[in-house]
Amino acid sequence: MHIYLNVHGMLEQLRQKADAEKTRGPRIMVAGLPDVGKSTLCRMLVNWAARLGRTPILVDL
Repeated sequence: MHIYLNVHGMLEQLRQKADAEKTRGPRIMVAGLPDVGKSTLCRMLVNWAARLGRTPILVDL
């Protein structure tokens, strides 16, 4: 769980930097084997970003 929070924190720092520089925020792609938690990670990151007032977009292919 703490690794997920570290990723969230890093992404938020990149978002703040992008806001300050008037550039695009970070984009990530999550890939891996079946049943390793990719969807869980994505849902958690999207929810945490939304709680901070961000508007994340999740594309599930």
